[in-house]
Amino acid sequence: MAHKDLDDDQAADECLLLSKDIPDWTLITEDETAKILRMSPDTLARLDRAGKGPAITKLSARRKARTIGAIKRWIAERTAAPSS
Repeated sequence: MAHKDLDDDQAADECLLLSKDIPDWTLITEDETAKILRMSPDTLARLDRAGKGPAITKLSARRKARTIGAIKRWIAERTAAPSS
């Protein structure tokens, strides 16, 4: 199932989460992470199982979250210019 396109308000909210005004230590849920990355929660879970998703912060035995900083770093690693 493909992730639905975001409306302008949702896109603006997600851009705000990744802005420099939000501290990198801010925790967000798995669903929020998937929305920011514009992928389905299932795709995010597959990346996690393969060890290729953004770093996870375990809050308890059953609850996990991600920091804004981890998501920014994950995006930066994938958009960095190739080395020559």
